[in-house]
Amino acid sequence: DTLNQLAQGTNSADKTFSLGKIILDAWPIMLPILCLSFYAIYLFISKLFSYNAALKNTDSLINSVTNSIEKGNLDAAQNACKANSGIVPAMLNAGINKLGRPVDEVEKAMENAGKLELAKLEKGTSLLGMIASIAPIFGFIGTIVGVIMIFYKISLQD
Repeated sequence: DTLNQLAQGTNSADKTFSLGKIILDAWPIMLPILCLSFYAIYLFISKLFSYNAALKNTDSLINSVTNSIEKGNLDAAQNACKANSGIVPAMLNAGINKLGRPVDEVEKAMENAGKLELAKLEKGTSLLGMIASIAPIFGFIGTIVGVIMIFYKISLQD
């Protein structure tokens, strides 16, 4: 019972467990964890929206570009690609620009355009990995500090 009281940071008159008090007592460790958590959630949601935006309306764009190319109207196909943003329009536009050249050259141009667009979408995602590496360290530090405080309070009781 005494160990429980020491772990909770309460005196003998107050035997209730208070998670809020523990969080307030541990704010130097909890604040960075909370900030990292909110930032990771923000990054995740923003990247989710940007990925969804990059992939929307691709079917109608592909149909429009295909119809324009079949009719021989390359300008309309390029304009349709330029009117949209994302990986698919950039790849299609790169392919249209290389029409009439060897297939390998067209494929390489489309692949390079896709890689460039993907790099734009992935910008900032390395921060998620860094946060995933740093946040547990704060948790371990908090645990160690808590254990040290418990043993210190036990040593004061003797």
